[in-house]
Amino acid sequence: MGAMNVLLTPARIGPVEIKNRIVMPPMTTRTADAEGFVTDDSIAYYMARVRGGVGLITVEMASPEKCGRHRRHEVGIYDDCFLPGLTRLVAAIHEGGAKGSIQLGHGGGHTRIDICGETPIAPSAIPHPVYETTFETIVPEAMTKARIAQTVAAHAAAAQRAEKAGFDCVEVHAAHGYLISQFHAPFENRRTDEYGGSLENRARFGLEVLRAVKAAVPKLGVIYRLSVEDFFPGGLTFPEGRRSRSGQRPPAPTRCMSAPAITARCHRLKLCCRRWRCPTGRFSTTPPR
Repeated sequence: MGAMNVLLTPARIGPVEIKNRIVMPPMTTRTADAEGFVTDDSIAYYMARVRGGVGLITVEMASPEKCGRHRRHEVGIYDDCFLPGLTRLVAAIHEGGAKGSIQLGHGGGHTRIDICGETPIAPSAIPHPVYETTFETIVPEAMTKARIAQTVAAHAAAAQRAEKAGFDCVEVHAAHGYLISQFHAPFENRRTDEYGGSLENRARFGLEVLRAVKAAVPKLGVIYRLSVEDFFPGGLTFPEGRRSRSGQRPPAPTRCMSAPAITARCHRLKLCCRRWRCPTGRFSTTPPR
């Protein structure tokens, strides 16, 4: 069978059958209104991709907590008030013949109070450079164990809202320097408790989120988007990222997820080398922007 024929054949993500293997990844659109409600522009944007033949549409990053909103006009899922708009969006996607997923992503220290309206949180209280229209370096509040448990529960609640809205899958964002990714990186995670230090400890928070989400929505496909290389000193290294994905100790998230989404990116460009080599060593390029 030719590669093109395989691309257009059905596939499964956990319990969900997709009509083909074309997946639209989550990308910021800024089409929600200022409060985070779905608009007609939001629906028009995604429906253009549905009409293009995409099998699975992944709606852009939506934070499970208000304090995790990292962009203005970011779609909301942290409260039931967003359900009507999300339900309308998913219904349109389904009517067009595609399946729908939404990315659950928490900005952590990568946001500001003027963006999210609350004090940002992170594994450790260290400076985070944040650019959103303007540039500012902020110091987020270090999460207590109680606050960690609250955020884990918020992810599960957001997944349940996604299910109520009619989504077929949810994607947990553990990449690109956002909250779970911040726990992975020793530079950003200075903790000395069971959530810091060893790779097993640094991976603990993300795995707790993943397990809670899977338990909350067992009938949905659950995707885990994981950075396997941060490309800056003190970030997650490729050997650690490979262990996190491959099932070597510490335990990988494979038993709790329906599918992985593997990525790599430098989110602290000032710490990046001017040039880096990809993990395979096949080529070199400038850091991603």
